[in-house]
Amino acid sequence: MSATAIPEALEEVLTEMAGAINPATKKRWQLRELAAWLLAEHGVECSHSAVSRVVLKHRRARAALAREALRERLLESLSTDFDALDDMSAGLRELAEVHRDVKNPKAFVACVGEMRKIAAVKAHIAVGTDSEDRITLSGSAGGLAEFLGTAFGSEPAGPVEK
Repeated sequence: MSATAIPEALEEVLTEMAGAINPATKKRWQLRELAAWLLAEHGVECSHSAVSRVVLKHRRARAALAREALRERLLESLSTDFDALDDMSAGLRELAEVHRDVKNPKAFVACVGEMRKIAAVKAHIAVGTDSEDRITLSGSAGGLAEFLGTAFGSEPAGPVEK
């Protein structure tokens, strides 16, 4: 087959057909069938690879538009969502202090864990998903034991096994 370019006017039609059912086979159109349709209906001779490239290009463009629309919708409520996270974080801090005072390590650690998750969500959004710089909030088990020991006024018993 020759490398004739698929006319731009047929690219959207081709993309639509690629997701539709072929009435002759009652199955989804195959790329080779679409190439044959282009030749029979429009006199355009091309390979199934050319059809694939056109369909993929349009599907990627549609996906990018959908992502952008979703991003815009999410950004509309982001400020309100951050305010709610801040309120929850403040409540968790108060709850953590109550549990620290009554020496309830399990509840205290749970509160600290939730505050860490809130901070991680905020950091992830602040950095963005396209960035190569990632922020991770992590530490060793020994670091957590040291923190809890300080919080509850005791030293860790010894090294913490990983």
